[in-house]
Amino acid sequence: MVSFKAFYSISLYNKVKQKLNKENTMWIDSHCHLQHCFRDKNKILEEINNIADELLYFVDVSTNTVEFLNISKLNLPSNLLLALGLYPEVASSYTERDIKNLKNFIMEGKVKAIGEIGLDFYHNYGSLIQQERLFREQLEIAIEFNLPIIVHSRNAFKDTYRILSSYKFNNPLILHCFSYSEEEARAFIEKGFYFSFSGNITYPNAIGIQKAALSIPAERILFETDSPYLTPVPKRGQKNNPLNVKWVYKFFSELKEEKLEDLQEQVTKNFKRIFFK
Repeated sequence: MVSFKAFYSISLYNKVKQKLNKENTMWIDSHCHLQHCFRDKNKILEEINNIADELLYFVDVSTNTVEFLNISKLNLPSNLLLALGLYPEVASSYTERDIKNLKNFIMEGKVKAIGEIGLDFYHNYGSLIQQERLFREQLEIAIEFNLPIIVHSRNAFKDTYRILSSYKFNNPLILHCFSYSEEEARAFIEKGFYFSFSGNITYPNAIGIQKAALSIPAERILFETDSPYLTPVPKRGQKNNPLNVKWVYKFFSELKEEKLEDLQEQVTKNFKRIFFK
C-alpha cells in the first residue's frame, strides 16, 4: 500500500496526470449541483450537454422543489439522473406543501433518488428535533416509493446512525461525501450502505477519509464531485464541475494501487445496481 505521505509526492501526481492522455468516458459523478455550477439560465442546457458527452452518468441533486422544477423542465440528456430532497437547512421552516410537492414530482416519475437529506450540526440548521423530523419524513417517503436515498451527514454520526438503524431498508442508501472515520465507516458497512467519496479525499489533511475509503468493500464505492464545491487536487482553488470526478477516481486508484479501468468497471456496476435495478 502506498504510504499516505508518499502519496502527495510530485512524481505520483505526475503519474496520475499522465493518464489524461488515455482519456475515456467511463466516469460517473454520483452527486453534483448543476444549477450552482452554471448560474446563467440561458446557457445551462448547453453546459449540461457539453458535460454529458464526457460522462457515462451523472446525478443532479436539487435541495428544494423550486430548483427541481427549474431543471426538470429542460430537455436533459439521457445520462443525467435527477434527485430531489429537502436539505437540512429548511428543517425549521419547511411546510407540508413542500412535502406534497416532493411527492408530486415523484409520482410524475421525474425523481430517481431522494436526497440529499439528513442531519447537519456543523451549520445552525435548526434543532435535532426539527432536523430529525424532516429526515424521517423523507426516509419514509423513499421507502414508500422504493427510491434510492442520498444521505447528508455532517458532524452528526451518532444521530445519523441511530436514525438509520431504526429502519429496515430494501432500497439502496448512499452516504454522500463520506467524511467520517474508518471506525464509523465500519458501522455503516454492516448496514449494507453505499459510500460516495468527493474531492476532499484528495486533500493532504484527509488522512482519516482516505483510511476510511480503503476500508470500504469495492462493491459499495461511488465517487462524486459535489460540484461546485470541494474541488479535488490538482484543480483545487478553481470552481468545481462534474468532469473533475476523474481526479477522484484517479486519486483512489493510486491510493489503493488498483488499475483505473478495474475501478471504473466496479463503480459502474455499483451505480447501475442502485439506479437501474
